[in-house]
Amino acid sequence: MASADRGQVSLDEVFDHIQNSWDQLMVTMSRASEEDYATKKDAAGWTALDHMAHVTAWERTWTFFLKGRPRHEGLGVTEREFGMEYDPLNEILRARTANDSYEEVLTAARESHEALLAALRSADVERLDYDSQGGKSLDALLTDNVIDHYNEHREYIEKIFAS
Repeated sequence: MASADRGQVSLDEVFDHIQNSWDQLMVTMSRASEEDYATKKDAAGWTALDHMAHVTAWERTWTFFLKGRPRHEGLGVTEREFGMEYDPLNEILRARTANDSYEEVLTAARESHEALLAALRSADVERLDYDSQGGKSLDALLTDNVIDHYNEHREYIEKIFAS
């Protein structure tokens, strides 16, 4: 999308979609006992808390992007590590929060989400480095990497609870 189109992104609409997707994820995260969050696992060995911590970690990368900072800093990894394949990188991230409690994971998630919304409200969309993200528009980036990510992991969590 051309740079001129970026100024026409409806941040209100993107904001609403992010919030709706987040709200659905939070409803899912309120449906089970705290014990189920930490003990029930999917085929990959991930708990619902692992999925929530994962979403939080990657959400932070977009908060950093919106603030004009490198996304890898949002994960607390080097640029080289950020360039790794997703599965090994995600396992590094998962190991960091593997022993976190339900309350710790949800508190971090809420704080990260609020930071994302604040960064979106104050973002200077014309100055963001879209080229570093394949030239996609802000609405496409946030749809693909935040909204769809919430929905993808919500589905994983629902499957864990259904098992």
